[in-house]
Amino acid sequence: MTADPDPLLGHTLGPCRVVELVGEGATGKVYRAQHLRLEKPVALQVIAERHASNTRALTRFRKEAQAAARVSHSSVAGILEYGEEDGVHYMVQELVAGEDLAARVERQGTLGVPETVTLGVELTAGLEAIHRGGIVHGDIKPANVILA
Repeated sequence: MTADPDPLLGHTLGPCRVVELVGEGATGKVYRAQHLRLEKPVALQVIAERHASNTRALTRFRKEAQAAARVSHSSVAGILEYGEEDGVHYMVQELVAGEDLAARVERQGTLGVPETVTLGVELTAGLEAIHRGGIVHGDIKPANVILA
């Protein structure tokens, strides 16, 4: 038995045409998308369907989008837009090209000391920037760290 196709793939949500699913977590999904007005690839974060009627989860998602939009740091993907269409709440973010840390370690093994130190400094600076913006990142893990 095959899984049902994702209903968003190939469709437009807000200003974006959804291209492919790139990640899925407890709170929602992240897609690669094409921003139609800006004519550029973006990441499109969509709140999970099971949270779509949860006022508390929707408020948290909106506040996270607003707070993240105020953060400007080279180690943090910027927020371009937030919206809701047909009951689907979404956040449009910069798409960061690169390999995630989990894939790099899987492919290459342990990182060397210089690369680890550089990565640690960049991660710390990015987390400090989002904390100053009032955001606590609740899902720091190698798969969520992009090595650009």
